[in-house]
Amino acid sequence: MNNNKNEPSQECLIAQETCRNIMQKWALSDDEQAQLLPEINHPEFLDRASYLLNIHAEVASLFSNPNNTYGFVKMVNNDPTFNGTTPLTHMMDKQMGGMKDVLDYLQKLTV
Repeated sequence: MNNNKNEPSQECLIAQETCRNIMQKWALSDDEQAQLLPEINHPEFLDRASYLLNIHAEVASLFSNPNNTYGFVKMVNNDPTFNGTTPLTHMMDKQMGGMKDVLDYLQKLTV
C-alpha cells in the first residue's frame, strides 16, 4: 500500500499498464490512447480505466479470434448505437459516455 498521497497506488499503475497494453493491441495511436485514458492523477482515470478493461473483457468473451478481439473497436458497426461508425470513433466523439455506450452494447450481446 502506498502511503504517499501524491504517488499513484499500485492498483492504478497496474490498471494504467494493462489499459495501455490493450490499447496497443487495438492498434490505437498515442493520441487516441491519451484521449481515451488520461493520466493517473486525472479525476476520470479510474472510471475510464474501468470502462476500457470491461470493454476488453466483454469483447474477449464474445470472440475467440484475436483479429476480432483486438480489431472490434476499429470495425464499422451498423448498430444504431454506432450509426455506421466504429466503436473507437464513438468513444472518441462521446468520451466517457461513448465508453459506457460501447460497454452497454457489448453487455447486451453477452446476455
